[in-house]
Amino acid sequence: MIVVVKGSGNHSNRLLQSCHFEAYAIESQQNFYNPSLFNMKKYYVGYSTMFHLDKILMKLLRTKGIFRIHDYDNINKDDYNQELKKYNMNFVKGWNFRKHELIPKFHGHFKKKFELKKKFYINNLLSNRINKLSHEGHILVGVHIRRGDYKIYKKGIYYFTDAVYTKIMDHFEQLFEELSEKKLVFVIFSNEKIKIRNRDNMQISNNEWYVDHYLMSQCKYLIGPPSSFTMWASYIGQVPLFHLTTNQINFKLEDFKISDL
Repeated sequence: MIVVVKGSGNHSNRLLQSCHFEAYAIESQQNFYNPSLFNMKKYYVGYSTMFHLDKILMKLLRTKGIFRIHDYDNINKDDYNQELKKYNMNFVKGWNFRKHELIPKFHGHFKKKFELKKKFYINNLLSNRINKLSHEGHILVGVHIRRGDYKIYKKGIYYFTDAVYTKIMDHFEQLFEELSEKKLVFVIFSNEKIKIRNRDNMQISNNEWYVDHYLMSQCKYLIGPPSSFTMWASYIGQVPLFHLTTNQINFKLEDFKISDL
């Protein structure tokens, strides 16, 4: 059994972390349990637990030395399998554990497990609007304006101005003018109030993170600075994604790839 005793980061990071550990557990025919997702399970159709082991109780057991925790931020990738085969019960934490080769294999499992419950979007105005636009043949392009902590993260290398995001949308329109007569609709997602110049083919989301995950997964393309937020939506919805690492807008449609988390 593999038990994740500590989640890494915020919502998207914890989902990514969980999937890599669980993919390994499934592949190696082990049970899997992640109590760090307890406060998120209410959003998802297929999320269930084998048993209840309260996080406070687990913390108490750790402080008493009842079990040993494998910290995969301090374990070499070449030693993953050896470490996880040492014990029947593996209590794990850490952000760096990765099994990219297994993530596409178990996409169906994770898509079903982390399907958002309908009650969170069925009467959502933006969800209904973009669903209608999609059925009318419009191409939905999700644009993630990530700022906030990105102003200081890595010295602001991924902190882009409104002018850059405007150029992104302009560039997209130029690409599609050459390839298709279908009209683009940009769906803007952000962790702050949007001040970017409005345009006729732009929709802005003011939803909670879990609804934004869902709405992003309904788009045809996703673009934004490097972030696990867009990676998760890309993977769950199998939406081609391009992570913008510079303010030079020169991407092509073939640069967009589905995330393997």
